[in-house]
Amino acid sequence: MAKTYDRISTFLGKPKTRNKHRNDQNVETQIKKEINKFAEKTEFRARVIGIPRIDEKSSFSSATSGNDLSIENAAYVRTMDIDEYFLPDPAKVKNKSSKVIIDIILAHPVAVVAPEAEGTTIKLGDLVLCTFDNNPGNKGLQRGMKIIKVLNDPESEKYGRDLIKNLGADGFGALPALFENGGFTSNNPSSKLVDNFERDLKKAIEALGLPFHVTDRTRTVDQQMERIRNKYYKNGPGEVTATYGKNKGAKMNKAIEDGNDSELRKLASGSSGHLGGAAIDIRSKKYTNEQITTVLEVIRSLGGNPLLENMKGCWTNAGRNVTTTERIQGAKAGGNGSKTPCHNEHIHIDIPSDYKSQ
Repeated sequence: MAKTYDRISTFLGKPKTRNKHRNDQNVETQIKKEINKFAEKTEFRARVIGIPRIDEKSSFSSATSGNDLSIENAAYVRTMDIDEYFLPDPAKVKNKSSKVIIDIILAHPVAVVAPEAEGTTIKLGDLVLCTFDNNPGNKGLQRGMKIIKVLNDPESEKYGRDLIKNLGADGFGALPALFENGGFTSNNPSSKLVDNFERDLKKAIEALGLPFHVTDRTRTVDQQMERIRNKYYKNGPGEVTATYGKNKGAKMNKAIEDGNDSELRKLASGSSGHLGGAAIDIRSKKYTNEQITTVLEVIRSLGGNPLLENMKGCWTNAGRNVTTTERIQGAKAGGNGSKTPCHNEHIHIDIPSDYKSQ
């Protein structure tokens, strides 16, 4: 042990080594100080810098879970207390191309619009209040970011205009497409298939005077893994086995419980038509029990194969081949929070590979 102390003493006795050690300690202390200032902080102000549509008056509804994430209920945001330290402000950088501005926006975090902000109109440039599932005070983590409130701010409108000016016409046209695909451009050849089916289904459903909202399209394997985890944590292990089958679902549950991401990835691959670009999900909470039956009939008339979810604890009849059903007694359409009946209810639709536009 004495020899060990002697080596350390000799090592730190060198001027260069001593200075480097002191600098490293100073840096570590500063980092801890920066993180510690967030230890008791649970709410953060942020500026909305990315939205689905290309006009500054865009608005969208809230999301009730990560599984409900879509281009209409999430936004890229710039946290005032965090991002200003290491990311340039896309509304204030000068003499940069629209591509550079978009890259800056996509480097920022995405926040889901939480149920607390239900019915709120959110515009580009708005100042919002956000929370994290794991906030930066937890070893610098920034996970599960949610927008819970839009704040009154006299600078919001000007900020939005400045960002629009920086993006320019080319940038504003490209941003929604990037947002829709989670920040990357999909070259999946099946996307045209989805586009055609979605357009025809939207036309048929809206012709009946009913709302139509797509919540999910093509997914990566990572996104599919996240959806499976959401089912497990938001609706329970039974929902996973009911959706993916008794054997495969049980293996998925075990992989989640064991923290075995490699096994979950293997099980998630090929577990959904979303992965092949041949499926969409549509929101069902705006439909009455009678309207659900009508919508299922319309989907089948176009050749789609609907799966009514949640599989457990929402409908009297769920899954495939449903002709008549209703929400169970006492259940609220869309649920009343995580793990409540009908939380994140939706209709999954598998699209035939040979679909021809009507």
